[in-house]
Amino acid sequence: MTSSIALLTLALATGTADGSRPRDFELGAVATTATTTGPTVGPDMAVSLGRPDLHLRVGMQVLGGPDRRLSPAGHRGGEVLDTGTLHMCAARGRGGFRVRLCGGGQIGTTHLRYRNFPTPGRRVMPWAALTGFGDLAIPLGRRVGLDADRVGLLLQGGAMVPVLGPAIVMRSDDWPPMIRLPRSVGLMMGAGIRVALR
Repeated sequence: MTSSIALLTLALATGTADGSRPRDFELGAVATTATTTGPTVGPDMAVSLGRPDLHLRVGMQVLGGPDRRLSPAGHRGGEVLDTGTLHMCAARGRGGFRVRLCGGGQIGTTHLRYRNFPTPGRRVMPWAALTGFGDLAIPLGRRVGLDADRVGLLLQGGAMVPVLGPAIVMRSDDWPPMIRLPRSVGLMMGAGIRVALR
């Protein structure tokens, strides 16, 4: 989780150095199908720096999934993905509603779990992926007595393209060796809350 915290700390420090503050804070959950052992889900936290219509989104994600059967020989495995995320975003909004498109990537580590492996592989491996998504912010501020732009519900959808990830090698006396890799392209879906800080 060190890389994720470092990116988020850098964003906060940069904002303080030039006399500005983060514009928005986002907290939600995201799921992806791109990871090595199967779909993973977990928390997504980020701050944005810049103008409402063009800004930098800096965040962190910790995604995980249960142990799953990976081969006919009974190999099982699971993973936890810990990443820092960085995206450039363009947005348009009116009346508290906002549509946003973001492109960037993530970098971090994959923590692997091995079950029924005679010779388990490395348990911590590097991870990097290109990511792009769009989201819709739906205003909730008026419902809690705030400005329409102050609080919003975020609905997100996008894609992930892994460029660096683990290769799980599975060997058995009864089956030829098998290699499990991340998907070439995976879906990303998420939901959360956006709170305007200024």
